Amino acid sequence: MFTFPLDQKSRIQSICSHATSKINPIFEQVLIEADACANMIRFSASNGSQFNSFKLEAMVSESCSFTLSAKRLATVLSALDADTAKFEVKDGMAIIKSGKSRLKSPASPASDYPDAPTVIESQASIICNISELSALFNTAAYAVAKGDVRTYLCHVNVSIEAQTVKVCATDGHRLSQLTHENLTCSGNGSYLVPTSLISAVLAQSLPPETQVVISFDEQRASITSSDT
Repeated sequence: MFTFPLDQKSRIQSICSHATSKINPIFEQVLIEADACANMIRFSASNGSQFNSFKLEAMVSESCSFTLSAKRLATVLSALDADTAKFEVKDGMAIIKSGKSRLKSPASPASDYPDAPTVIESQASIICNISELSALFNTAAYAVAKGDVRTYLCHVNVSIEAQTVKVCATDGHRLSQLTHENLTCSGNGSYLVPTSLISAVLAQSLPPETQVVISFDEQRASITSSDT
């Protein structure tokens, strides 16, 4: 079905670590979508409230989509030491070949996996690179509450006005507020963003100069780059 290089298997494993089943057992799975026309594969995972994905160039002989156990896939990738891995799906099983290794794992229909949520109509956005994204949130993150019943304290508040971005966090005892004026912004508004969303992007270890777009609507935030 498709063959892809293993030089970015750590990014695939970061997607796997995002898959948790506290809400629905389907979220123990990673969604894999291969596009023969574009020669691309997309790996996606969700914890029920946040969706994380990235695209990878590959040699795709036939378009397909299926899901695999996230824990199983992460373990398999750790065991592979060749340069590439080849995936085939047959009779409900994913067959993974790499070097002298040949492994099998149950595969489930992609139709069982929920659609990814999207920002329907962006009300505001911030354009920055990974280095700026890290600086934007990590400095304020120390003051974010953990496990507080006041769930709004478990987020950072991002306010956008003209070309000024303010990031504020508090756990009810400490307060952190930073102002950034060197970012490209559009729209205005104030939004609560979970730090786990930022962590999921930074965990992919993208190059510091990689450009990302943070978009907001009334209900959600999204962070996108050229391959996420």
